[in-house]
Amino acid sequence: MIAGLTDKIIVRRAGKIRAGKREEGGKMINTPHFLLHDAPQLIPVLGEKPTEIYFTVLSNRYQDFFRDDLRWYSKNELMCVSTHEKGKAPTAAYMSFNDAPGVKNTPHPAFPKARERSCLYKSCPQYLEGKCGEHFFLDMIIPQYSLGPVFQLDNTSLLAIMNVYSAIQGAVRASMGRLQGEIFRLYKKEIPVSFADLEKMKKFNRDQAVIHLEHIPFETYEKKFQGKISIENWSALMGLRSGAISTEYEIGSDEAAQIEAAPQRASLPSPDEQDKIEGEVLARANNETVVKLLDQLSAMTGVPNTEENRIKLARNVNPPTVEGIVTYVNSRIAKAKKEKAATDPVTDKMTPPQVDHKPVNAAAAAGGTLF
Repeated sequence: MIAGLTDKIIVRRAGKIRAGKREEGGKMINTPHFLLHDAPQLIPVLGEKPTEIYFTVLSNRYQDFFRDDLRWYSKNELMCVSTHEKGKAPTAAYMSFNDAPGVKNTPHPAFPKARERSCLYKSCPQYLEGKCGEHFFLDMIIPQYSLGPVFQLDNTSLLAIMNVYSAIQGAVRASMGRLQGEIFRLYKKEIPVSFADLEKMKKFNRDQAVIHLEHIPFETYEKKFQGKISIENWSALMGLRSGAISTEYEIGSDEAAQIEAAPQRASLPSPDEQDKIEGEVLARANNETVVKLLDQLSAMTGVPNTEENRIKLARNVNPPTVEGIVTYVNSRIAKAKKEKAATDPVTDKMTPPQVDHKPVNAAAAAGGTLF
């Protein structure tokens, strides 16, 4: 083992659960249900428009699965992330090459490839301009799906942050600090929210679907879900609750990876850009020609032509276009036909196996072909 590299279990995010979306004009729409377009594998379990999600957590330390910070996105990159610590002066990791107020020419202690910056929070020019804001991240294990992957909720609502944080603190008190394997219910509830009309200098209330969280007694969860969860996942959940599963782990930090990689990247996608990218991936995955070709390949290889597999292919194929997918799949079909012809006893002569020395894309080169 290498200390700091392989001495801990790293849990990577398998998908993102969203609470709203942006219209074409850029206006944010808060939906009454959760959105799973970035976690499509959950749709068969939770449905197309889930209004509640039951989940558990892997650690007794709430800081392992709940994190909040301040962050500033420009049009297409993450510019600045706060790293507030109790008892220390508020600082931020500034990852842009441009200058900004409070930026020092010294590396940030937590992110050596980012510069240190004084965090002024609500007095910061970017916060006052509405560019910087509060974010929180909640990592969830959904037993109805699997005890393996972690799904993440990323949200910017102050009400949601306080609702979720307060519920977690209540669970800490109620369970005497034991959170591993406890059950939580994430849901949306319409409440009157105060808004300000700056032009008319008036305040008004409007009903909004706001994220809430509650700690559920395990007996309640057991009555509702035991018959709906596989024996393997139920056994894993009980092992997690009993402490048989180790909690020495670390959630893989996408945010830290973004900051560390800043000098090698021209830009990083903002949430809006990420939504656009994921929409393009889904469109490629469900293209009519792609689906038909993968049906043909599935019949030859036995690998199911599911939307999840198509999305993986659409993300990894090079070039990332419908034409790129078609080229790749056609090459796989041709290869499958050659392999079948080589094993068919049509003649007395053995046909030498056909070896493809030049994989079409990086996924094939790594031996992890999707189809």
